[in-house]
Amino acid sequence: MRADVKRLVLEVCTGIVCYNGVLLLAAVCLRLSSDILLGLILGGILAILAFVHMAAVSDQTLDLKAEEPARKKATIHAMLRMVVLIAVLIVTMRVPYFNTVAVVVGILGLKAGAYLQPMIHKLRNRHE
Repeated sequence: MRADVKRLVLEVCTGIVCYNGVLLLAAVCLRLSSDILLGLILGGILAILAFVHMAAVSDQTLDLKAEEPARKKATIHAMLRMVVLIAVLIVTMRVPYFNTVAVVVGILGLKAGAYLQPMIHKLRNRHE
């Protein structure tokens, strides 16, 4: 992975961790059940893994010379990511240890991480 892509991944993952950290802190303060806490943790982990996979696939497709193979590879991997996330959600519906809604809220940390990335980038550049 290129250095600029690694930096972006680190910044977005930091945003995901911050988002889920705030939610976990709120859940602990509100004394919510352990299945909600575990669901938020699992959702955060899935968000990080999904973003790292997206970045790696994007980096690989940029190396392909032709447009059609790059589009095909990106589409296949996007569908694969979606299938894995849906499978995990189906499993969490069957397992009493995870709250499925909390897993989805944790996965939404991917969006929050993307929105927080510019701010994290500015903070990081200020300290370097």
